[in-house]
Amino acid sequence: MDELAFSKALESVWELLSRANKYINESAPWALTEDFSLRPRLATVLYTSTEVIRIATILLAPVMPESCKLVWKQLGIRAELSSQRIDQLKWGGLPVGGTIGVINAVFPRLDKKILLDKLFQASIEETPAKESKLEKGTEPEKKSSASPAVITPIASSGQQSDSGVVGNSITIDDFAKVELRVAQILSAESVQGADKLLKLMVDLGTETRQILAGIAKYYSPETLVGKKIVIVANLQPRKMRGLDSNGMLLAASVGDEGRPVLATFLEDVPNGTKLK
Repeated sequence: MDELAFSKALESVWELLSRANKYINESAPWALTEDFSLRPRLATVLYTSTEVIRIATILLAPVMPESCKLVWKQLGIRAELSSQRIDQLKWGGLPVGGTIGVINAVFPRLDKKILLDKLFQASIEETPAKESKLEKGTEPEKKSSASPAVITPIASSGQQSDSGVVGNSITIDDFAKVELRVAQILSAESVQGADKLLKLMVDLGTETRQILAGIAKYYSPETLVGKKIVIVANLQPRKMRGLDSNGMLLAASVGDEGRPVLATFLEDVPNGTKLK
């Protein structure tokens, strides 16, 4: 935080939550409720998990204030969330034996079909409005070649080229050709003579691969080990600096300089899992 590296600070919080989720899955508190002799273990698991949520809520409050207020209320802590100081955070701040509040979903699960239907309907409704403006002599907005392309759902009545692409959009069949999988970074090291490249060894669940990534200016090798990322698994191998790269990792491009921010997960996902 002192270095104003906010994105890296958030990555650390997501990593904390991911490890907590793994801890809950491995501890299986739901399996400890029947045996009375296991109640001390059950209490430890529940307290540990809730304390992680408390700490993460304080850390995320400046970024997600409204959502964190809801979580804080559910934790049943009397002190105001706004009174908590990040520089005074320490383990054990959650009162033992306290009563939590009413639990409700802070981030409800989205129905993918309903969401896609709404996006598709919105794109159809937007098209006639644009065509109406053009008919009245309105000049279409000119965009520079550097502007990102806007991808919209493809209407079933739209004309397609021989390649299956309509404008800047692609068909679902084109997208299905890209195999995205979860990979965990086992090791990372600099590539001699290449300031921008890192050589990563990643675990795909059933195999280990070598991938070269141009992220050396933004990520130090030691900070990447153990991270779970998304890679294009069926990309043709490419040789760079005499080394084979068998895949490509996914990252957001942020700011004018295009700073890469690795795509990762809030929850623990098995290595090799396919994204779709």
